[in-house]
Amino acid sequence: MNLSYYWYEAAHWMLSPARAASEGAKLFFENPINPLTHTAYGRTVAAACELFERTTRRYAKPEFGLAGTIVDGPVVYGFNGGALGSTSGGQKIALSWDSVGDVAMRGSLRFSNSTKPMMLIFESGSGNPDRPIISHSPNNTNWGLLYRDTTDSMIFQGFGTSGVEINLTPSVSNKLLVNGNATKTAGGNTWTVPSDERLKRGIRSLDSALDRLLQLRGVSFEWNRPEEDGYPKGTQMGLVAQEVEEVFPEWVGTDPNGYKTLTVMGFEALTVEAFKELGAENETLKEKNRELEGRIKDLEESTFGETKETGDSSERDATETAE
Repeated sequence: MNLSYYWYEAAHWMLSPARAASEGAKLFFENPINPLTHTAYGRTVAAACELFERTTRRYAKPEFGLAGTIVDGPVVYGFNGGALGSTSGGQKIALSWDSVGDVAMRGSLRFSNSTKPMMLIFESGSGNPDRPIISHSPNNTNWGLLYRDTTDSMIFQGFGTSGVEINLTPSVSNKLLVNGNATKTAGGNTWTVPSDERLKRGIRSLDSALDRLLQLRGVSFEWNRPEEDGYPKGTQMGLVAQEVEEVFPEWVGTDPNGYKTLTVMGFEALTVEAFKELGAENETLKEKNRELEGRIKDLEESTFGETKETGDSSERDATETAE
């Protein structure tokens, strides 16, 4: 294949002087002010020169049947499509592209330094339910990013343990799962959510907030399988979903494995209304206390006469006063 191309280039180079002479003759016999241009002889010479120029013109490099030849090595085509690699021998198509610019790669992409690979992008099409996408290296596929078919989620893991899981299913309400504590960066300890009145409808005050909160039971507990499920070890504090469901059913859900989940919603609003109820009860008790104090004072005055004087002159025992 290479020898044929060399002969092609050599022939084109040797014919260069003849091509230049032919181009000059063609221009001479096509000149409108040349009398021979309008004769049969002139037109014949001009046509012959053009035919010679066209037959010896440099066209695109010939493929020599390359598109239909199977070789055990790199194969490169033009902008309309091509590939690197082959389907014969021990090699495969490693990289291919089409006319619209889409590039496909067969196999994994490895980024390495002088000692060992530092990141590996896996090939697609694996059948395992936990399909690695990017890992630390081929020998550490449990450290990096993977896709889980069973839950349709992207998982960041280390040592085979899920750290952060992002669910891609539109119907799933819990999109983000963090295995452990989640920390917000400096600048505040709260999350911002939309709360504009113009975005809401059906606004109503909460009733019996204090009574409903008092029905909840705070407990201490330990997880059954903390290491297997990725839960923290030791004594924890919290609520029991089945108990909460009796009071706040909207807080309780069910995960794909059938276990109850708890999502506390509107706790701030419940706390505000509960404090307001406590405040109202406190004011009622204060008013009753003032009323009782007044009645006691009236009773003392009606029983003992004027109010006792303070100081030494009022130091009399109850018996003397009653007499």
